[in-house]
This record gives sequence, structure tokens and C-alpha cells, in this order.
Amino acid sequence: MGEWLQQVGDAVYGTRGGPWNPKDGQYGFAWKGNTIYVYLLGGYNSSTLMLPAVNKGQHLVRAYMVAGKTPVKARQNGKKEITLSGLDNNNGDVVIIAVELNKNVVE
Repeated sequence: MGEWLQQVGDAVYGTRGGPWNPKDGQYGFAWKGNTIYVYLLGGYNSSTLMLPAVNKGQHLVRAYMVAGKTPVKARQNGKKEITLSGLDNNNGDVVIIAVELNKNVVE
């Protein structure tokens, strides 16, 4: 547990639940500052995830795996929804993706 927290501590310490509701056994969310953390749980088995629309004036800066800082493919559409793609959660572990915005999640 300690090794895992060393890798993903930014996504755990000082975060708040939200900004959207989780889906039991599949995914959940937390946020801190301008970053939304997406927790893909063992029951999530799709290679894409569309996030609800972010607030007016918020734009996607980048998305990456918290452990290892590997980039994740992400695209924001005209409705402000963000799609994450190329996801791989086949081993059933919790995967945490950071979605960085240009402004704080809640201002």
C-alpha cells in the first residue's frame, strides 16, 4: 500500500470527491485544484470513457496516468465533454488518470 501511495499520492491526499457521481464497481472521481482524477475500478472494461461536460471556460490541457505520468489520449468536444481513449484496465487493478484543466475545477 505504501509503494502504491508513493506513486499516486497526488490523486489521494488533499482531494475531494466529485465533481461527478461515481458508477459502482466501474469508476469514480476526485479533484484538487485544476485536476480531476478518474479512478477506473476492476469492473471497468472499456477502452474509452466520456466524462460529463466541464464548466464554461474550462478546457482540457492534458491527461495522463498518475502512476508513471504516461500520456492518455484525450479530446474535448464542442459540448465541453472530454473523451479518454486507449484505456487498458484488463488486469483488474485500480487505474488513476489525471485530467488537467486550464482553470480550477471549482472556483
